[in-house]
Amino acid sequence: MGWFERDRRKRVRDISKTVSGTALTSVPLLDGDEDAATPVEVSELGKLARLNPFSPIAVSVLQLFDRDGVSTQEIARLLQSDPALAAETLAYVNSPLFAVPEPIAEIHNAVLVLGADKVKRLAATLAMRGMLRSAPKISVTRRLWRHSIATGLIAAELAPLYQVDPDLASTAGILHDIGRVGLLAKDGDEFAQIVLQLHENVDEILAAERQACGMDHCVAGAYLCRTWGLPAAFQEAASRHHEAGAHTGVAAVIQLACAMADDMTFAGISHRAVMTVAERIAAGIPAAMREKGIALGADFEKRVARKVEEFDF
Repeated sequence: MGWFERDRRKRVRDISKTVSGTALTSVPLLDGDEDAATPVEVSELGKLARLNPFSPIAVSVLQLFDRDGVSTQEIARLLQSDPALAAETLAYVNSPLFAVPEPIAEIHNAVLVLGADKVKRLAATLAMRGMLRSAPKISVTRRLWRHSIATGLIAAELAPLYQVDPDLASTAGILHDIGRVGLLAKDGDEFAQIVLQLHENVDEILAAERQACGMDHCVAGAYLCRTWGLPAAFQEAASRHHEAGAHTGVAAVIQLACAMADDMTFAGISHRAVMTVAERIAAGIPAAMREKGIALGADFEKRVARKVEEFDF
């Protein structure tokens, strides 16, 4: 467990003691926000509905990626309607990562310090981690979590090469394998066996998922994102991150970041078709952008590994 996670847990415990008695209780949503909090369990999901619900408030926050000019007050009011998410957000902004001179106790002040886009990314991170923590088979879910957080971290660094917003890319990376979490909820034992095996390549993994679960995690992820009403960028990342030939936009960033996470030993499901970082940059980044990819630095892999450990559980 990384230092950030230990510190975060302590701060959440401390903050949670006071959250229930402060302005974080019973705060109304803005007009129309009730509809924005898309239901996450619907009959059309079938067995995928076994997945623990994705926080409706987190869904509402993520939907703000599709809107320009969102106010900090609006984001704060959304977070305040979910005391658990509010407590986690306050713990994060009060952590040593930010070294704030005075403890921050108000959600609106936390949003001002973090910035709107980082709050959106944090909401996805906390919601995803909450789902995985509550799932059975912790050895499997921890592998999925480490892969997701590594992909998000890598995507944030690759994003400028593709002229994609780093916070959007990072959030898409965190969510890109939500389909695997769905398949674990849908077909626990069968999917766990796939996760724990060593495969030849990604195509073999997808084929094994289709045989055992009736669909692969890209299809499951796209369906969940669509049902939850997440922005199109996240649907695309969930459905296309193993699709060859995505050279632009969020899909291209997540495709490369996912592969690089596997290369760095952060695979959700292990396979033999891995490369060095230098080889992956040479193979995965278009020639016109390759020099900038190389400029990520020799310590790129170490930076990612260090940050993954900080956010591990």
